Amino acid sequence: MHERKPEKAGFDMILKEQHLNPEETLFIDDILANVEGARKAGVKGHHLSEGSILDLFDEGFNLKIDQ
Repeated sequence: MHERKPEKAGFDMILKEQHLNPEETLFIDDILANVEGARKAGVKGHHLSEGSILDLFDEGFNLKIDQ
């Protein structure tokens, strides 16, 4: 692949390969630099600074955070 997060090119490559729309994609990471890289690629990003990823969803698995 030769491209890695937090570089924008890495996110661009994954978006293209997986046919993802950046505006409809959410990237969650505990490293702020990686989240910022995703945002540079137009992806919604959430920095998980504490807690569990499960805390971001309600009982019906609906996202509770604003991106």
